[in-house]
Amino acid sequence: MVFHQNFYKKEYYENVSAPQWFEQRSKLYAEVAKWDSSHIKEIYFDFSEPDCGWMDITIYLDGKRIHTFPISQCFDPFFEMKVWMEDIVNDFKLGSDLYIEVDGRTIIMHYEHICLASLGCGVVNGYFEDKEPEWEEYDTNSCPDIGLFYLYDSGTKSIPVVCICKTKQFLFSLYNGLLAYAARSKSVPLIGKEWYYADHDDDGNPTENNWTLYNTIKSQLIEWNYDSGNAAYRHKRPQFKEVPPITETVHMWAEWGDGLFWHQRGGCCGNAEGFFVDAVDERIDLSDLPELRIWYDEFDNSDPCGEWEENTFNSWFQRGWLLAKKVRKRLPESVDLFYHWKAFKLEDNEWSKEIPIIVRDERNIIKKRF
Repeated sequence: MVFHQNFYKKEYYENVSAPQWFEQRSKLYAEVAKWDSSHIKEIYFDFSEPDCGWMDITIYLDGKRIHTFPISQCFDPFFEMKVWMEDIVNDFKLGSDLYIEVDGRTIIMHYEHICLASLGCGVVNGYFEDKEPEWEEYDTNSCPDIGLFYLYDSGTKSIPVVCICKTKQFLFSLYNGLLAYAARSKSVPLIGKEWYYADHDDDGNPTENNWTLYNTIKSQLIEWNYDSGNAAYRHKRPQFKEVPPITETVHMWAEWGDGLFWHQRGGCCGNAEGFFVDAVDERIDLSDLPELRIWYDEFDNSDPCGEWEENTFNSWFQRGWLLAKKVRKRLPESVDLFYHWKAFKLEDNEWSKEIPIIVRDERNIIKKRF
């Protein structure tokens, strides 16, 4: 656990209270053993705006709200949460637990790999073949990494969340959702309403420009993992160079009226020809990327009230994702780029939860594999 100054640290046995944890999960495995591939779910973590040092995390499965639990800035879990996710990427442990203490209430988040996507494990005609496919083949010729996730909540003395899910999607939802929250929270530096990192400097003084929370959560490994196809696990990890801390984020989000780039605090800062970055007092020139203007105009010239066919939208979205990677290479290392949005449909709602997607800085890789 990470404890801020002036907070009293209890003894470990007083911190962790998890009655019926072992009893509950012994029953759980007996039930999960009966499941088949139809039980693979899309999981989504939603982070509420913090209020007086508390934040709610809500978990959705296939758009259905399953469970909500709180976290507290007094027992800040964010750094441990990042380490836990990095352990899942690295597969240091087949199964891993994250304990979150909330004023006497214990949350245990458990993830374990069921099927590991590893290099040299291609699938040919339904059988495993001991060869290493080309990089382009990973999306179609590798077995995806599937895992079992469940959450125990001592407040309910039960395991309210159980699902089989794809590891990349699980990590994306948890990491990217939290990172997107940390980026937008900078625009609301209200004392008593924001997380500790967001509204105080290292000496405890209020500040509008402290990016400690964002940089505490940020992980090059997790970002690389999400954007690396199925090639990412076990003994084949990249090496990264040290980079300066992030001091600003820009959002690449197409809006009608020639608006494409936006500051994290709101307000348009540029279009398909270029945009301005406050943190470095610099204009990023994009005039030599005509394909970006062509891509944007397809959106700007469309009917604002019309709905795109799914195949047309997906194709346009993927082209934009590749363009966003080119734009990211032109930004300073201290400025992050988020692309468009990733939508999670909610059951019984006509709208979707939408969060921007972090664009990995590919310049930070020293070696692709080791």
